[in-house]
Amino acid sequence: MKLTMKNSISAKLGLILASCLLIVLGSGLFLLLNQARQQSMKQTEENVRESKDILLKSISFAMSAGIDSAEPFARLFREVSSIRDVRVTPTAV
Repeated sequence: MKLTMKNSISAKLGLILASCLLIVLGSGLFLLLNQARQQSMKQTEENVRESKDILLKSISFAMSAGIDSAEPFARLFREVSSIRDVRVTPTAV
């Protein structure tokens, strides 16, 4: 009788430990994936900002050199698959 009681206690203890371990590992995985997603979003935003700055400087330089149309730049950026929409609006820089 004592042997079955001991097995029962150890089985309950094993179940409790396994569930705690599962909860800790699950929450750790959730936090890790969430952090990776946030880092990916920050990197994407940085890439978009850099592309915008490069395009703006290129168009400004070309316009100051005498080119009167920004369509070649827009066409060039439309061919890049990672850029969804390119809009060039004239502004005073």
